[in-house]
Amino acid sequence: MNNTNMVQLGEYIQIISPIIYGGALIVSILQFSAMKKNMSNQSVQQAFASTTQLLFNNINSKEYLQMSQESPVVSKYYSLVDNPQQYYTIIQSFDMLEFIFRLYKTKMIDAELWSRWEATAKSMMTIPKFKRVWDNTKDSRSHEFRQLIDSFPSDVQKDRIKFIHLAVKPE
Repeated sequence: MNNTNMVQLGEYIQIISPIIYGGALIVSILQFSAMKKNMSNQSVQQAFASTTQLLFNNINSKEYLQMSQESPVVSKYYSLVDNPQQYYTIIQSFDMLEFIFRLYKTKMIDAELWSRWEATAKSMMTIPKFKRVWDNTKDSRSHEFRQLIDSFPSDVQKDRIKFIHLAVKPE
């Protein structure tokens, strides 16, 4: 290699090096931003889980259940089921499903995993006590989640019809 080629190579390296370093810096910034977002999402999930657990520990305490029965509003909800524990079990189930639905909508879980939870939600809505509690408390839920759960009865009916057609094959 002659001296001129070496000089040209050095000039190219001087031009290309900042571009490579700049590109690497941009990639690092984007990765850091994505990592920061993931950490933020995890923190929100952990805070939600901890808060929900504390709330339901409190709500399921003997003291709370005794005091809450003094409220005509709360007693109305308890009357939808056999006892307060059943009511809070149902409410906690809806809370969990709404949270998992939110994880799905924000792409924190994939469609395959969500389909399993969706099937669980559909089957829950065939339980009369779950349906009764849902019909009386759904206004406290997000609009999108209400739409999802309210769409299930027709889907459950279609699934039942499919099952009947599969079970009774014409000969």
